This record gives sequence, C-alpha cells and structure tokens, in this order.
Amino acid sequence: MNNKHRNLIKRAVIYLFLAASAMTSTVSAGENNSRQGRTSKKDLRKEQMRQEASKSFPELNNTLTTILKKVAKNQQPEAQTIERACQLLEGNKRNGWAYDDKQKAAYMLLQAWTGFYQDNPVDAVRWSMRACKTNEASQDAWISQALFCVLNDKRPMKPRQKRPRPNRRRPRHTVDQAEFQSQPKPFSEKGVLEFDLMELRDKVVRQPFGRLKFQAADHSQIEFAPGGDILCILFWQDDNKPADTVDESEKANRKQDETPAFDPAMGMGMELGAAPSPDSAKTDLKAQRKYFQILMEACQDTSKVKFLQINTTRPGNPQGSLNELPDSSGEPIPTVVAAQPNSGAEQFVGWEAEKPFMMIVGDEGRVKYAGTAADFMPAFILTALTGVEIDLDKQEQPVAPEQRGGPMPDERMEFPPMLMPGMPGMPPAKAPKPSEPNAPAREQRPAAKQPPDFPTQSVEDQLRAENLLRAAQMHIEESRKLRAKNPRKGIEAARQVLKEFPGTPFAQQARELLRRVPDRWKKQHNITDEELGY
Repeated sequence: MNNKHRNLIKRAVIYLFLAASAMTSTVSAGENNSRQGRTSKKDLRKEQMRQEASKSFPELNNTLTTILKKVAKNQQPEAQTIERACQLLEGNKRNGWAYDDKQKAAYMLLQAWTGFYQDNPVDAVRWSMRACKTNEASQDAWISQALFCVLNDKRPMKPRQKRPRPNRRRPRHTVDQAEFQSQPKPFSEKGVLEFDLMELRDKVVRQPFGRLKFQAADHSQIEFAPGGDILCILFWQDDNKPADTVDESEKANRKQDETPAFDPAMGMGMELGAAPSPDSAKTDLKAQRKYFQILMEACQDTSKVKFLQINTTRPGNPQGSLNELPDSSGEPIPTVVAAQPNSGAEQFVGWEAEKPFMMIVGDEGRVKYAGTAADFMPAFILTALTGVEIDLDKQEQPVAPEQRGGPMPDERMEFPPMLMPGMPGMPPAKAPKPSEPNAPAREQRPAAKQPPDFPTQSVEDQLRAENLLRAAQMHIEESRKLRAKNPRKGIEAARQVLKEFPGTPFAQQARELLRRVPDRWKKQHNITDEELGY
C-alpha cells in the first residue's frame, strides 16, 4: 500500500508540474503578443508622425527661404509670411524628434527670425545659436547668429573646425580620424544669406567712442557726439605706401605676426568651406566705396547719421609727407587724411587697413559693426539703428574692380587699441585752429618724429585692462556703500593695471578708482601717494 500511495503522489506531482508549465507558457505567450501589439502600434504611430513631418517640412523650409531672401535684400517680410511661420512652428512642435539635424536647424532658424520680427531679440539670439550648434555647416545659421548678436551688443560666435582628440590606441585613433574626416566642415553649406563672416572684426564690436571732431580734406568738419549721433567710417590705406613708412618696432611685430601658427580664435580658416576671393568685387576699395556711398545717399535726410572715410596711411618721409598723401578733396564721401595736421584722426595713423573695412558706431557711442562694406549686414544694421529703408534690390550691382596691388594682410592681424580723444581717461578732441588772416608764410621745417601720445596695446591687452578695471570698480564701490566690505580685491586689480599698463589711460582710471577707496582702507592696504598720482 505504501508503494502504491507513493506512486500516486509522484504522478500527481508530475501532472501538477506539467499543468503549471503549460499555464505559464500560455500566459507568457499572451504577454508577448500584447507587447508586440503595443510595439507595433507605437512604431506605426512613429512612422505616421515621420510622414507628417516629411510632408510639413517643405513648407516650413520654403517659408524660411522666403524670409531670408527678403533679409538678403534688406527688405521687410510681409506680415502674412511671419504669421504663417508662427503657425508652422506651432504645428510642427511635436514633429521635432522626427527631424534630422539639418531640418532641426532650419526649424530653429525660422524660430529665431520669427522672434526677431516679433520684437523678441532674446529668442532671436538663443534660437540662432542653437541652430549653429545643431548644423555647423549652415552658413545661414552662422550669419543670422552673428547679426543678432551684433544687434544685441553680444560677441558673435565664429565657426571653427574641430580637431580629433589624440589617442594612444592605434585602432581607436584610426576610427576617430575616419569619423572626423566624414563630418561636414563648419560654414561649408551655402545658403541664401551672403556675408564674409571671417572678416567681421568681432573684437572691435562694443568698443566705446567719445566725442570726436574731424576735419576733411575739403576743410569741412564732421562732429560726432555720443547719445544722439550715429557714425559710419570707411577705413582704407593707399596701395603705393612707401617702404620706409614702418618703424623698426612695427616691422618686428609684423614679422612675428607673419609666422605661421594655428589661431584657435579664427579656427582653421582654410577648412571653412568656400571663402570669397580677396580680390573679389565685394572687398575691393572701389566696390566698398560704392556700397558706402549708397548708404550715405539713403541716409542723406537723417542729420544724425555722419559718414566719412579715413585714409590711415602713414607717410614715409616726414619732410615730404604732405606731398605723398593724395588730394582727396574731390571725393563724394567726406575724406579725412589721418596724417594731415589738425585732422582730428591722428590716432588712426598707421592702422592696418590695406583690406578696407567699415565701422558703424551706434547712438550710444559703441561700435555696432566692423567689417566689410558689402552684402546685407551693414545696411541691415543701419536700418535697425535709424529706421531708414535701404532696399539693396533697387541698388545697382558693383562692377568688377581693378586688382589691388600688394599682398593682403594676415587674417590674424590685430588693430591698435581704440583709444582716442573723448574716450574715458583721454582728453577731449581739440578743434582745429583757424588760420590767421594775413599771416606771413612760415618756412616748412622737417617734422621731428614724435612719440605716440599713449603706448599701443593689443586688443587682448585692452580687454584684460578693461576687465581688471571693471572688477576694481565693483569691489571699491561696494566698500563705499557697505562699511564692512573690504576692497582688497579691487585694490589688487587696480594695482595690477598700474603694473601692466603704466603710462596709459587705463593706469589713469586705476588711480582714479584708488582715490575713491575709503580712508580707513587706504591706510590698511598702504596705498601710496604715487599710486594715487599725487
């Protein structure tokens, strides 16, 4: 009996195990079927959204192209176009994940331009920067970003080719090199907008200008007063500049600048797609003068906008300097020869301007634009500042200019610091003295070479000095408001300026800040009369 019971129990256990296994397999099969059903529905929904995105994107891209074509001619897009763009952006929000990088960048760029025309500059800057990072090859994205940053007093980004990271492992390094070479080059995808972004002097943007007074070659006077006037200057140099116009220190600096080196700020310029030729119709002096004259004629009824061109050539022979400089009194654009006595532009003598460039100073007294006088950007910025419509589509296209002689300047060249009369720490500009009537003619004496009024610093040194002064001012002013605030960091920053930039306007500003330190802190930090300038 015991054996029979045992066998029955074994059979019952086996039957129960088989039944449980069958039920488990049935349940798992049902779960798999339901999961596959949900996955198939999800994939079907994704595919449906991809099809919707592919159908709606052409209209979105066409709307962006329509807006950019208007921008390239400095024309205002129609209100219906902006309204339609808003509708497309709202309707395609959920389709963003289905776009590739180029489509995402186009969506972001349309968002930026829509924000700009709806008086939302923050969105314009933010979305254009995101478009640049999403599709680095898009020229339209980079140019739009540069325009919005300049209009909002921000330093624009510039494209640069990324180098592959060095790796000691041979197979991995080969993979990285292949992946790097397969990536699209920044700024290589030509779009609707045209602008030589590499010629934008972004380091000069936001630099301050004070009150200025120039005397042109025809003895007319041009005055600029921050807070109301807008100043447009075209800088250039003579092609036939004498060989002895450069002193030994400048020759040494140029020789050092000509040494081939990789500049990370400029990026790999030869790798950034097709760049315009230096001798093209847009960069030639004749073409830039014509473009500059178009802007001047468009703003002729706006008295607050002042136009002039400055010849920055440094005469080689002091005795015959006046004879070496060309007679520019007949130019349609008021011409100021910086080397002429009482020109009011002596601070610009010797500026590197073999490749001419234009500068726009806004009504608040800061540089808004510094680059080539060509394409849409200078006209667009001037329209934004003045409200004057400058339709480039109605203007005559520039003819092919004559080839400019001499080598073009190095792409990495730096300009002397923009320190001029009227700026903080500098004396006001002196008006030219009127000639006395019936005064006897004086014998011309050889002009002795005089040292400059202030040492020249590179743009990087100028920015460093400004940052130190800004830090010094912040800590020192806080110590005047808060009794317990120790201005030690501000005093150290001011002393650093005195140490690195002696005899400059920066040092004078540092002394003025040290004078504002409360007396109790002056004694504690041993501020001497020499540091105070007494």
